[in-house]
Amino acid sequence: MSQSIVMNDLLKLNFDNLMLAKSGRVIKLIKDKQPLSLSTITLYLPFGVSKFKKQWSAFEEYSVDCYINDSNNNTEYVSKLTEFNDHIFNLSKSNLELFGLHSSVEVTNSPFYRDNKNYPKLLKLQLPRDQNGNFTTQFFDENSERIVINEQNIETILHKKTLFKSIITCSKVWAYQNKIGSVWNIVQLKLVSLPKNNENNSDSEGGSENDSPTNSIYTQSLID
Repeated sequence: MSQSIVMNDLLKLNFDNLMLAKSGRVIKLIKDKQPLSLSTITLYLPFGVSKFKKQWSAFEEYSVDCYINDSNNNTEYVSKLTEFNDHIFNLSKSNLELFGLHSSVEVTNSPFYRDNKNYPKLLKLQLPRDQNGNFTTQFFDENSERIVINEQNIETILHKKTLFKSIITCSKVWAYQNKIGSVWNIVQLKLVSLPKNNENNSDSEGGSENDSPTNSIYTQSLID
């Protein structure tokens, strides 16, 4: 069955067009009857890749914590992303029955774009894997040439200080122990060259460091 992805520009996104819907046992964030996907501006990795092993999983899970690159000059995007975080929480609070919770239950926000002490906020994104352990994120270099990613090279590709743009999709909105949060997967990732005259990112680093599938439809970069 053919699939498609509809990218949305966060700055143009009308939150009133978003809704929550149940898909099997998972709660999805929906726009126009599809899981919401967003194109990002350039992101910066202050730490590289994080990985962890869940008891019930056969494979390690990988994620990245990102800054909005040059966040001092992208204040509109940072502000809209913060508002978006709050909107997901408020939308979830208004639909607690979807999570099997009574409307009177007090819940708190576990944001995917979170405070980081005195440093820029961190955006947490997942690098999903299929049932065989293959990374489903499609990687492209600066020239939009495909890169095949596996456990042997992913930490080399996504090293500390890497810049990239991406398409992300909300894989689920969750409620656990009276907390509400959302999980965002990277669908596509395109590397961005570090400016030759500026090897250091303008944001201080800080904070604490916490074989490709053959049937994917995203074989060409959709990222500018």
